[in-house]
Amino acid sequence: MSMLQRLDAADALPGAAELRARTYELLRIEPGSAVLDVGCGAGLAVCELSSRGIRAVGVDLSPAMVEEARRRSPETEFLVGDASALPVDGGFAGYRADKVFHELAERHSPWPRRGAFWSRADGSCCPGTIGRRW
Repeated sequence: MSMLQRLDAADALPGAAELRARTYELLRIEPGSAVLDVGCGAGLAVCELSSRGIRAVGVDLSPAMVEEARRRSPETEFLVGDASALPVDGGFAGYRADKVFHELAERHSPWPRRGAFWSRADGSCCPGTIGRRW
């Protein structure tokens, strides 16, 4: 089973849509504001956020995932990029990083990349977003 198939299967599980919806509520993002979805996969959350009137941008390390996200939702913005070096320069009111933290761990040194992500996301990318991340 491919990663895309696993993500689609997880997104289709009972309760998954409700859990995603709850994460959107916890972001407390107003319609018209921008949110970054780090590790967006095939872009389902980006599309759902967009349908709520939020300017959502997806970022994923995998060019294949970004290509699939663009195929599924060509009107939405998706970027290839690493969570520890996000390819954006601010302007976001919040961000989500669902299903991504386990991927940030390096074999012998798990915390540096996670720290780089938090530093980048809370600092220059989404300043003032402590409490507006999920």
